[in-house]
Amino acid sequence: MRHKLPLLRSAMVTGLLLAFASVSWAQTETFTATASLKTAAGATVTAPVTVVVTRHTSDQERTSVMDALKKSGTAGVVQSLKGMADAGYIEIGDRRTPTVTVGR
Repeated sequence: MRHKLPLLRSAMVTGLLLAFASVSWAQTETFTATASLKTAAGATVTAPVTVVVTRHTSDQERTSVMDALKKSGTAGVVQSLKGMADAGYIEIGDRRTPTVTVGR
């Protein structure tokens, strides 16, 4: 029984580490849709749309953006967002555009 106890502890620790790792991986979210546009001439064009969220903005980042909006309007928000890491991307067809802020 003494030899099984360290093995059991190792298995429990490994299981906990894997559980916590899977929680952090679960933060990536993917949303898919199909965009459809009808022209004035009546032609319909569709394209696949994918939104991928790789991280959520922190409370500090959200506060920074809100303060910039109150102080300097849209120009302040743009300046504040330039210093932040990408939070994911939006793909329309084969064109990918990074996104900066995603909050919950």
